[in-house]
Amino acid sequence: MQHALMVSISGVRGIFGRGLDPDVLVRYASAFGSWCRDESGEDRPLVVVGRDARVTGALCSRIVRGTLQSVGCTVVDAGLATTPTVEMAVLRTGAAGGIVLSASHNPAEWNALKLLNRKGEFLSPDEGREVMARADSGRSVTVEWDRVGDERREDFLGHHVDAVAELDFVDTAGIAARELRIVVDGVNSVGGVAIPALLERLGVRPSHIVRVNCEPTGRFAHGAEPLPENLAGTMDLVRESGADLGLVVDPDVDRLALIADGGIYVSEELTQVIAADFLWRIRPGPFATNLSSSRAIDDVARRHGQQVHRSAVGEINVVRKMQAVGAVLGGEGNGGVILPELHYGRDALVGTAMVLQHLVNLGSSLSELRAALPEYHIVKQKVEIGDRAPDALLARVAERHAAERRTVSRSTSTRAGCICGGPTRSPSCGCTARLPIPVKPRRSAAGSWTNCCAPAESGRSLDYRSTHRASSTSDRVFPGRSRSPRFSRGRPRGPGGSLPVPGSGFSPWPMARRTRLRPARYTRYATHPMIRIQRSFRNMRSAVRPA
Repeated sequence: MQHALMVSISGVRGIFGRGLDPDVLVRYASAFGSWCRDESGEDRPLVVVGRDARVTGALCSRIVRGTLQSVGCTVVDAGLATTPTVEMAVLRTGAAGGIVLSASHNPAEWNALKLLNRKGEFLSPDEGREVMARADSGRSVTVEWDRVGDERREDFLGHHVDAVAELDFVDTAGIAARELRIVVDGVNSVGGVAIPALLERLGVRPSHIVRVNCEPTGRFAHGAEPLPENLAGTMDLVRESGADLGLVVDPDVDRLALIADGGIYVSEELTQVIAADFLWRIRPGPFATNLSSSRAIDDVARRHGQQVHRSAVGEINVVRKMQAVGAVLGGEGNGGVILPELHYGRDALVGTAMVLQHLVNLGSSLSELRAALPEYHIVKQKVEIGDRAPDALLARVAERHAAERRTVSRSTSTRAGCICGGPTRSPSCGCTARLPIPVKPRRSAAGSWTNCCAPAESGRSLDYRSTHRASSTSDRVFPGRSRSPRFSRGRPRGPGGSLPVPGSGFSPWPMARRTRLRPARYTRYATHPMIRIQRSFRNMRSAVRPA
């Protein structure tokens, strides 16, 4: 039996009855409630609670709401609500925080407490650590009988839908005139209620909305993630019904996937790209996304002359990067779109409005729009870990691959020290780096590479200089002919022509900028520790030069 409880700074998630038990809900809800009370300085601070349609959602909500009241918080019950709706509800009510009961894209047996601060954002690392420390302390924070919090019920979906429809770039009359026919797959959760409500508010005829899996039963008709392997039936429906497009969301409606006319799946990676392509035609500004998103967003940014900034994986990290650079839009390559003028959170309703308006403005179909975008393929895989602790597994992975981290200087100044980042340049360094290097390496009996550093006694050093930005994806991974006349005699390769040779002015590293080595006053044979090469002095020039 799988027993799972995953605790992070943004909340707690697990399988109900196998780790996410009532006592766990009480412990973390009371810790969060006491934190909200202390942070706000109020006697009975407001906390908004919403949930998706999971079978355990109503039960967990009752436990959490009662616990919050017991620690002196006044609860605003948002009922069945999307994650972005709860985020907007926190801002609308001026609440001290919010809790979303949703395990997002996880299977139906999972549930979670997703914690929001008073800005309607996921907790920062410092805030999350404080809440987790309170939960681990075991200290009782229950208030006396006359300080128990109140509770009221309020539906915020109308407010959310109106806010999206009233954005200055949304033309509801234009969308209505287009008479789009749209298939909506709500994966039997709150999206089956929220997305059709938005479409009607945007001007789409109710008769033109084809609903599939829109009953919020919490028993998902297919995998919760809006991935192509889960959407075969929905793609068939888009094709057979002659719909203009299909909209698919995850259970808490912060991710949006698109299906083009003809039933063709549009990668989740392109949701944020389409949104950015739309917004940059209206207003310029930086974009922020995470490191697990493909380079399609960078290609579109270059078309518009805009900048893309990358953050660590995690919605709060993207939000912090957006705030730091003043981004007009942000997102993640999982179908998330973040529009800061509405709120700092992934929002499939905002993404839907931007996609529809883009189609109206261009007068094109989604398949035509898709064909005009760059195509990349990115592999994301999941590993079942069973009862093993995820933090311990991640620590082991980091330890195992710690030696593979590389820092390459691309400045025009001379780099001193070993290419592995160590302080020494001695041939006896014993570095295991397998990178292009300017001296001949040797394999030791143990199988590691030595002599990977420039000899300290010779006074020679490494020098890297950036030349130009790669013109294509293939240039980044397998650079073409160098722009330098000194290195324009051809492109030396390894076996099968797969990799360039070090010392030739080419870099095999997949960088955004290509690097070469400074021309030497004399040549010296150099080899690559990962491939066999021909001994050709004509094509192999060393970066080693007298100081």
